[in-house]
Amino acid sequence: MSPANPPDDPDWMETWKEHTSAFDRVKSVTMMLSEPQSASWIAEQAAVSPNTARDHLCRLVNL
Repeated sequence: MSPANPPDDPDWMETWKEHTSAFDRVKSVTMMLSEPQSASWIAEQAAVSPNTARDHLCRLVNL
């Protein structure tokens, strides 16, 4: 599941949050980007706080 292609279920975001970690959601969002986006935008798409998104983005850069 990902924010770019949500299923028809209106509760998909809650299901996505239940079954994936914040790191995996941030990673999923970033993997679908074709243009740079702000950490705040990524946070919104991944259903995490902006600070959490920034932390995970730093972690992804260092992988």
